[in-house]
Amino acid sequence: MVGILRDPNYAHSLWGKQLYESLTRALREKRIPFCEIDSTCPHDLDGVFVIATEREWIESVLTRLNQGGHKPILLCNQAEHLPGVLYSCVCSDLNTSMKALLEHLTQLGKTRIALYGINTDSVSDLGRVDSLYLWRGRDTSLQVFANEGSLKDCFDRFFPLASTFDAVICPNDFAAVSLVRRLRAAAPETRSSLTVVSCSASCISDAYKNEIRSLEMNFDRFGRAAVHLHETLLKHRYFSELTVKVAWTLEDVAETEKRTVSLTPIQAKDRFYQDPEFAEMLIVEHLLSVSDPVEQKILECLLNRETTDQIAEKTFLSSGSVRYHIKRLVSESGAKDREHMVTLLSQYT
Repeated sequence: MVGILRDPNYAHSLWGKQLYESLTRALREKRIPFCEIDSTCPHDLDGVFVIATEREWIESVLTRLNQGGHKPILLCNQAEHLPGVLYSCVCSDLNTSMKALLEHLTQLGKTRIALYGINTDSVSDLGRVDSLYLWRGRDTSLQVFANEGSLKDCFDRFFPLASTFDAVICPNDFAAVSLVRRLRAAAPETRSSLTVVSCSASCISDAYKNEIRSLEMNFDRFGRAAVHLHETLLKHRYFSELTVKVAWTLEDVAETEKRTVSLTPIQAKDRFYQDPEFAEMLIVEHLLSVSDPVEQKILECLLNRETTDQIAEKTFLSSGSVRYHIKRLVSESGAKDREHMVTLLSQYT
């Protein structure tokens, strides 16, 4: 038996319902019994799934579940890096999805972009904004118009600047539909010049397909991924946490084709690895970790300053074989030569 815990506010939303339906459908397909949990989480559950988006609620619930010995699986849009809690996660691959979206808009010549209707209390909305700022090009400008509980107020802030943008990205279809409807009434010419993109398709946007491009969230994959994580964690107890990211797809846009690329060698700049003392200890570490009993015996004899013939006699090898093993030890450890290898071993052991 597994438990399902839902953020009360998110549970009644379109996205919360779709995630729940996707999860329960996948559980039924696998014939895994489940129950709803609320104020109490039983100790004998095989796993706990959490469906949520509000950051403070998520952190509070995951902390309490951890205190009871549970490491839940979180289904959300963007919350796979919450500090101080142990959990696995199925979330949107916002990084990849927003990169693909920006590349598509750039190909259309759309570089002046408004981020409209952003809910600053939503982990997923903030994740989208972060990813968009991460991938924007030098010639791309982004400006955020937050939804602070009123889409009308959001539009009133956006409208005076509407003509300065050539594209709008909305976090959901409701913000996109509200924007299109208000622009239709207030400035139809501005509306026709804007490319409006919405994240996650819903029924309400069907009547606006000619005016709103949609990023499909592929909800069905969330549930399947979550159940797969649950089964994997039960089977492999040594796994502590796992994260699966589900990419969104932009309608009518083909996936990027793979092509051959030239990789020019780049010199690493990490000074840690350039420290001569570190390099010496790396050689010694390699020699101390040799697993071949014969080569271990050869190293022991070398430390005792024994000759090749003496080592051959003790190891029941020919002198040629001993020289081969010593050459291999020098080469694989990174030592300059036999004497350098023996000197380092003597200094550090």
